[in-house]
Amino acid sequence: MRTTLRALVVSSVLAVTVSGCNGGSSSSSDGAPSGSYAGHGAYINPIDFTLANRVVSDVHGLVSLNCVVGDRQSTQDSEFHDADNIRVDSSGVFSDDYHYAIGNGTWVLHVNGVVAGNGTATGYLYVHGVGCSTSTNGWAAAVNGATLPAIPSQPPTPSAAACSPQPCQSKDDVTLSVQGATTVTKSDDPGAKGVDVTFSVANNSSGGVEISNTFQNFTLRFGNDVVDHSWAHFTDSSGQEVPCMRSDGVQVLPGQQVQNQHICFLLPHDETGQQMTFVWEYAGPPFVIPLGALK
Repeated sequence: MRTTLRALVVSSVLAVTVSGCNGGSSSSSDGAPSGSYAGHGAYINPIDFTLANRVVSDVHGLVSLNCVVGDRQSTQDSEFHDADNIRVDSSGVFSDDYHYAIGNGTWVLHVNGVVAGNGTATGYLYVHGVGCSTSTNGWAAAVNGATLPAIPSQPPTPSAAACSPQPCQSKDDVTLSVQGATTVTKSDDPGAKGVDVTFSVANNSSGGVEISNTFQNFTLRFGNDVVDHSWAHFTDSSGQEVPCMRSDGVQVLPGQQVQNQHICFLLPHDETGQQMTFVWEYAGPPFVIPLGALK
């Protein structure tokens, strides 16, 4: 059941007054009309911000937040608010990571986008926090009188640094490698098929990395189908139980590597022969690794 997550509303950080309409607009120095922009995304409704003097400010709205408490997952509507003034470059592009505290935990709200000369804007947004997160969600907004553009559905794949063994991807000195993707069966229902992805994470950055299995943090994609990871119990071809990740995250300290991690997916229907893509929504643009066809 969807509820509003009021516990996340911190008066100095997250208090939001969601505007019900757009104000007027005037020409901005970079060609994009100044004024109030309003719109939505697939899991963002609404998103509002102001553009003036090549600065985006007061980005706020509601986003569908996925949380894990113990062994339970829930989806909640959460208010977000980026209190930074975000500079728009000469191409109309802007980006910001807004860090804030809830309790003893540090959260991050990331928003990026591009504003156009016709009074429209598109971009991506995500929230990562303690026990809660979102996937990278596309959004679209416009000034009053402008036609809302299409919502971008797929974030751009970041350029990958050289890494091995393949398939793998590196960014920000963190490397995700996949050792294999095998077909498994649900332990209490042998007719239900799943996929076990075995992977490792090497951390050569200056900060810690957490491998967590919050909702939509790991996904498996088959064309337009997106399968979230499962906490079900699975059995491999030899009858042994697969050690799928469940409630506990794994910390990877600077200079360390964690190997032989298993994330499991329960398939809603037979995807044999379909091309698989493994996605990790860690931070910023996700890690995206093609795995070939499911056998």
